[in-house]
Amino acid sequence: MLRVFLFLLPLAASLSIITLQSRVAKALISSPLYKPISERAKDTMKQTAESAGIDWNGEKERIRGLRTDWDEAVSAETNVEYPDYYLKPFHTYPAGNLELDAALEQRLASAAVGVRNYPQYSEEYGYGGEEYFRSTYYDAIKRVDSTHASASTVNLAVDFGCGTGTSTEDLKKLFPDAEVIGIDQSPHMVVVGRELVSPNVTLKTMPMESTSFADNSVDLVSICLCFHECTKNASLAILKEARRILKPEGRLTIMEMDGKSPGFQKLRANPFLFSIIGSTEPHLEEYFDQVDANFPELVVAAGFSKLVYETATSRHYCAVATGIVGDGDFELEDNRGEKLGMRQLRS
Repeated sequence: MLRVFLFLLPLAASLSIITLQSRVAKALISSPLYKPISERAKDTMKQTAESAGIDWNGEKERIRGLRTDWDEAVSAETNVEYPDYYLKPFHTYPAGNLELDAALEQRLASAAVGVRNYPQYSEEYGYGGEEYFRSTYYDAIKRVDSTHASASTVNLAVDFGCGTGTSTEDLKKLFPDAEVIGIDQSPHMVVVGRELVSPNVTLKTMPMESTSFADNSVDLVSICLCFHECTKNASLAILKEARRILKPEGRLTIMEMDGKSPGFQKLRANPFLFSIIGSTEPHLEEYFDQVDANFPELVVAAGFSKLVYETATSRHYCAVATGIVGDGDFELEDNRGEKLGMRQLRS
């Protein structure tokens, strides 16, 4: 999901780079300063969206007015037990993803990220920057494997961590003849999303770690910008669940932050900026240190036999995991930046 931290990334270039250990950033995050700083960041994001013609308050109230029984609709969703890692104040919201305001503003926040990071695509229409950003993921999928980017090879696609369904609708455009289902653990996101998505996609409240899909039943699982909101243990559980429900020839496609990119290296070296971002993304440090840094090993442990990386943006990668790991070697192909070619990892 796109959130406040992505909106703030371009600021890194204008701030001095101070090489300090991440514990300094942690100290700043826990200080009394982080709350007003994060609130100011959200206000700035809202102002940027409005500068591109996006009526933040008006659109939020328009969505709110689509129904009058939000609380009842949320309560009617399947009652799931939320893991501890999920019960954090993500994105400046006290209840994180488990509150209505977070869902009502999710698409607006994503649009503001697009305006900030890709203003050249937002001049005529504010949502253009976000559309460009998301398109880089699907373009990268096509570059990795043109056969599996063909709609004819995908009958059922599942969008893990779908939020209010923007990424789910994107998958439907990529695979128009497939059944496309988005799942999210937040009933608030799903209930709001159902009011916004087209009728040819389905949204369900469901944890990524434990879905209701049968073994070997899905052709493609997409996970777009979710792992940075998860712990290492949760990430491994999600990868294992994806492998369980995928057909043997199925594909897992991923878009995430590339911790090796210069932009994120600068981010981590700047304790002030990292403190702002960390206040809205509680698991960001663990993502960089334990998930992103060890992602091939997690993919092996989940049961996949091949992982291909491709550049999506200057700060994000696309990855495609395939196959079922056996007694042989795990194949890792990294095409980010300079093409490194095929390497072998012993499983």
